[in-house]
Amino acid sequence: MSSFNQDTESNHLLTAMSQGAHTVRVDDVLLHYRVDGNGPLLFVVSPGWGVGSGYLQRGMNFLTRLFKVVFIDTRGSGQSGRPADGAKMGSNEMADDIEALRAYLGIPAISLLGHSNGGAIALSFAQHYPDRINKLMLIDSQLFGFGAGEDTQAFLARNAEDLRYASAAQLAAGVFSGQVKQPSNDEELSEFSKRLSPNIAHLAPCATIQMAGVNTLWTGRFTRSERMINTSLIGVV
Repeated sequence: MSSFNQDTESNHLLTAMSQGAHTVRVDDVLLHYRVDGNGPLLFVVSPGWGVGSGYLQRGMNFLTRLFKVVFIDTRGSGQSGRPADGAKMGSNEMADDIEALRAYLGIPAISLLGHSNGGAIALSFAQHYPDRINKLMLIDSQLFGFGAGEDTQAFLARNAEDLRYASAAQLAAGVFSGQVKQPSNDEELSEFSKRLSPNIAHLAPCATIQMAGVNTLWTGRFTRSERMINTSLIGVV
């Protein structure tokens, strides 16, 4: 490679990984990501249902004191664009976007953190790109194929008379029973989330996360077809 090309590539990486907000075109979507902090590199992916990574940037700001964090807005969420084809809004496509961003940034393998539905997207990435994952961290992760209906109903029943959670529990129960209309736009979703937030705060207390294989709470292996994904997992509930 010529010195000119090396300098051009180096400048590209410096710009793409500089502090602040960035966008990159992935497939037919403009993917938004934000870089904050200094230290070992850590990717953090938002859930895929629209909330974006803003709450992760605020709630996990402490990570930026230890790591250089790449906060990713999944396609259709936050400040990222939405594909013209609604069928391309699945978790696998969102995992493919992370791989495209990794390749764009020229990083051989990444450490990846996902919360809730973001955890399912992170798992999809690890399953499809086992050679591109160093560490996988899951916080209260969704697992496709495993329902939480019974536990949710038990929680709602247990807190229906608790003044701290009664209103939120009744709202959630109404949605599950079909008696309350589900949100149909951003404004309704924002209001719904505010009213539901006491349940979420109760279920997801703050926790400290450590990486690089230190103080892992759970270590395991995932099987996909005949390939094994060897990865350290930090599960926080």
